[in-house]
Amino acid sequence: IIKTIEQNPVVMIQGETGCGKSTQVPQFILFQHMKYLKHCNIVVTQPRKIAAISVAKRVCAENGWEIGGLCGYQVGLENVSSDHTCLLFCTTGVLLQKLITAKTIDNYTHVILDEVHERSQEMDFTMLTVRKLLREKCPNVKVSFLKGCAGFMFVLLLLLHHITSTIASINELLLHYINKQLQTGDIDVGNNGCVCV
Repeated sequence: IIKTIEQNPVVMIQGETGCGKSTQVPQFILFQHMKYLKHCNIVVTQPRKIAAISVAKRVCAENGWEIGGLCGYQVGLENVSSDHTCLLFCTTGVLLQKLITAKTIDNYTHVILDEVHERSQEMDFTMLTVRKLLREKCPNVKVSFLKGCAGFMFVLLLLLHHITSTIASINELLLHYINKQLQTGDIDVGNNGCVCV
């Protein structure tokens, strides 16, 4: 994933819900840059406030970080970030407003637009703004589109001249329900009541 992102200006990553697109891809990028002591400023959009907050908190919990330090979030007027924040989760509207105000995208090394299959006016305007700024001013910014379902051609058509690589799928998420496996006999219960897998 990192190699594909670094070698291409625009990448689309598709994976099923729960496979870790929203939480893991930004961390992969951040850790790669930290490993080589390279500067990075990653912004990740979420379509809803609660998603931006919960994903930021999840990433911080996974790494033992304080929210608002290395990783933070901004939704509406609530900004939980600092000068040290390298990974910012925000709503699509917040990023759109930042881009319109700054008239540049080079404040960021990586822009990740999550849930692009959920079409909205904000997402469409954000994608158009990103495309315009990439073409005119900031060719070195890496843009990644994350989506959970197939068949979303609008993004491809919108940025067709930039897309050189698509990752069709990441790892599938396999769920096992222990009650069901106990009923089918796929799991043994020992004499002491412990489940043996």
